[in-house]
Amino acid sequence: MRGAMRLLGLEREPPEASGVLWPSNFGPFRRASRLPEALRRRAAVRGLNVGPLSIRQPSLASVMAWPAFLVPLALYAATASPYVAYWDTAEMQTVPYILGIAHPTGFPLFVMAGWAFTHVFAVGTVAWRMGFFCALAMAGAARLAYSLALLLRVEPTTAFGSAMLFAAGEVAWSRGSRAEVHAFVIFFAALAIVSAVRWYRTADPRALVWLGVGVGLGLATHEVIGLLLGGIAILVLARYRDLRPRMLVLPAAIVAASLALYLYLPLRSAYVTSHHLDPTTALGVPPGRPYWDYAHPSTPAGIKRELAGSDFNVGHGLAGIFSVAGYGRIGGRYADAARDEFGWLALGAALLGFALVVRDEPVLAAGLVLAVALPIPFVLSYTAESDVERYFLPSYWLIAVLAGVGASRGIAGYMRENSALVTSLATATLLIFAMHVGWTNKDLLQQRSDDGAEKYVDRVIAATPDGAVIVANWAYATPLAYAAYVQGRMGHRIVETAWVGDDQAYLKRWISERPVYAVFVGDPPYIKGLRFEAADGGYPPILRVEP
Repeated sequence: MRGAMRLLGLEREPPEASGVLWPSNFGPFRRASRLPEALRRRAAVRGLNVGPLSIRQPSLASVMAWPAFLVPLALYAATASPYVAYWDTAEMQTVPYILGIAHPTGFPLFVMAGWAFTHVFAVGTVAWRMGFFCALAMAGAARLAYSLALLLRVEPTTAFGSAMLFAAGEVAWSRGSRAEVHAFVIFFAALAIVSAVRWYRTADPRALVWLGVGVGLGLATHEVIGLLLGGIAILVLARYRDLRPRMLVLPAAIVAASLALYLYLPLRSAYVTSHHLDPTTALGVPPGRPYWDYAHPSTPAGIKRELAGSDFNVGHGLAGIFSVAGYGRIGGRYADAARDEFGWLALGAALLGFALVVRDEPVLAAGLVLAVALPIPFVLSYTAESDVERYFLPSYWLIAVLAGVGASRGIAGYMRENSALVTSLATATLLIFAMHVGWTNKDLLQQRSDDGAEKYVDRVIAATPDGAVIVANWAYATPLAYAAYVQGRMGHRIVETAWVGDDQAYLKRWISERPVYAVFVGDPPYIKGLRFEAADGGYPPILRVEP
């Protein structure tokens, strides 16, 4: 009972009575800036820059930062597959390598950086290189979880446990070991949040510069970063008395320069068109097909379509943010997903950590939660999105950090003198959580040997003659595009990404000029004057289109 009272701040005792840094015994509303001088000095020694003191980080915090990055990187690299995949993953294995244009919103930084990485780092297959490229970003996000935990006054070894808890989650692990734009989204989101918290703690102008890097490059990767800006603004404006106009010049310039990367889309589209790089234009279809020139953004209508995502009803997701009536349904779905990601015990530790941060620093708590919360109602109201979990990554990242806060302060609330024991128990708790989550997701290691899409490509090549047109929907066209444009295995076959019924205006002309095949699941559409004959007995069906 006395431990619980100390944890909730209801029992006052001298700061020296506790061997821990965290203010669990300083009253329910005491702010970090009002900590007793002894604890302020201990915070500064650990590199937290609380108040006017600023003493560099000790060796333990610096040393633990390395495994917080390298352990997740090794896990993800070992899981990354050398084979082409299906769906968006195959698109992101293809588009950066050929310097093409991806589906909305184009992701220009991801595409250009992926192009440079896959051509300079010529190790393994292009599919594996893109998986490793994204592993670097996701491991970087885990490292930044470690940094945020330190800023929230978690000891380095326990902060390492928070990083491992995030890294071992199914969403982080699976998306960090494949070609996935959201691996970079969470990295830049984490960089922006950590920089905002560092500014909140220290008013150091360098934190604003890194905040500009995180926000700018994040927006150049994916526009969803814009949903974080409300929470980040709370953290920055909390120190408005320390802001000077000159401090914002360089961060603003970085953001503007980053947004200029979107010029890649119209410029590359114009180049692709003028140099006839997209083979589908030989079929007489208008420009704007996937991989090389999605939406044809060199035209005003095309760039609007690419940036706004108008093909996918993004407005439904944005409206969902403001539809409070749907928050009950959204909250239930998210709670189930978070439970599956971490388990109830880790979530309980995170809730305790959040409650304690609210008690001690409510402005900080509000900024953190708002920064990661808005992607949740957005994606759960965005009906076109088939992989909603990847939008949960920012909130999962914060949950892992808050679990470290809850475990460390929760244990500290029941102990007095032995801070080393508190740290050891909190670290062990977080690592047990992480190992449990990792063991639950151990089947992800089989991802590295998943060659199903590669075998499907082999089937298509065996069943179709050179020079054929192959019409397939998105899921089944993307691995064919990788085979055609990255591996060069498709010969003179042309991959047309569409539902075969959508191309019926062209089919009869194509059939008169070359063989035409369709890949789809389900009953073939009725197209007058045409029939579909099975080309082989595999799955998905490969059908020859006959007059």
